[in-house]
Amino acid sequence: MLIFVRVLLSLMILETYIYAEGVLAGTTVSNQAQVSYIIGNQEQNTTTNIHSFLVDRIVDMDISWQDTTPVAVDSAETDRVLTMLLTNLGNGDELFALTYEHNTTSSFAPAVTNVRMYADIDRDGTLDVTADSITTEVNLSADANMTVFLVVDIPDANYTDADTSSDGISVDLHRTSTEGSGTDDVVDIVVRRSTDVAMGLYIIRDYWLESHKSATVYSDDNQTHTGNIVTYTIDLHIGGNSAGRVIENIIIQDQIPLGTKYEPESMSIDGVALTDIANDDAGEFDDDTVIVAVGVVSEDKNKTITFDVRVR
Repeated sequence: MLIFVRVLLSLMILETYIYAEGVLAGTTVSNQAQVSYIIGNQEQNTTTNIHSFLVDRIVDMDISWQDTTPVAVDSAETDRVLTMLLTNLGNGDELFALTYEHNTTSSFAPAVTNVRMYADIDRDGTLDVTADSITTEVNLSADANMTVFLVVDIPDANYTDADTSSDGISVDLHRTSTEGSGTDDVVDIVVRRSTDVAMGLYIIRDYWLESHKSATVYSDDNQTHTGNIVTYTIDLHIGGNSAGRVIENIIIQDQIPLGTKYEPESMSIDGVALTDIANDDAGEFDDDTVIVAVGVVSEDKNKTITFDVRVR
């Protein structure tokens, strides 16, 4: 008797070490193959045994500096912030210990007596000492992250413009790897990275651009209502040590507030009228936005920009 046998095997293969954004450590992964075959023109079906294994524990993390440019500071300033992002790249909950780091080759150093680290509890990306928590450790679940703020004070001293201080946060899990049995029924710990550090930069600026905006309402009855003209004034000057200083490539962009309408051709700079047409002069009105290419402000050359709106 001739017997024809056909075996169809469907098998799902998973790696033993599952990376972050995947299966949590300790998860049981089970698999069973389906087998079909034919004997004497009769189709038969069966299954293999069920094979299971436990997902091993991956330990990994990353911390990185988030500020796009060095944070400008001046002598005797307090509560100056560097922003870091701590991420748990592993597949289990981890407790991260945080430690302040300072590069001793820096031009200057913050006051070490008042260095603080805050966890961004309200997750708005901005330090709020009333909502965020001062801490030296952060607990994160798998794939989670937390913004951490490094906050320092700048000593009262004589600094040179553009002096820098390199400061940051180091992270330590205090976890060591275990060899384990390497078998399917044991959760081994695989440490890819148990420490990391992110360094940011403070930079001394003994001069800066200061701006102030004010408004004058023209009304016969001293009330603000429909039809009134409001003149906005923006004053620019150099703050701090302005001697010999020049700040260049200054551009003002001011969107017209809701409830008002821009008065055409009302822009001016230092009393000189500007048009609303792009590339005609330093002024432009585009998509409800006043744009003025101010150019340069120096120690003896401040700038004043004005424009009018009408209350709708």
